[in-house]
Amino acid sequence: RPPRANMRTGQARKRDQVEHAIVAALRQAGVIVLPLSGPGVPDLLCYHRNRWLPLEVKSTANDALTGSQAQLWLATHFPVVRSVEDALRAFGLS
Repeated sequence: RPPRANMRTGQARKRDQVEHAIVAALRQAGVIVLPLSGPGVPDLLCYHRNRWLPLEVKSTANDALTGSQAQLWLATHFPVVRSVEDALRAFGLS
């Protein structure tokens, strides 16, 4: 079952508050991190040990995927991370 979707559209996109800390921690752990932007696209594209992994960053448990993100999640099941620990765990680094 996909994470809860938020169907609101037309909102200005802003980076989630925890994203900067997540990017810094992943890079310190040796992960290549590329910020992404676009409708339905996860926030980060990461590469570590011959593995590409998109990550969607949400600041709180109440933050939901957009409708287009939820559609992509159904096809790919990319991790939705809410903390540095979640992001490191996605790569088996915690």
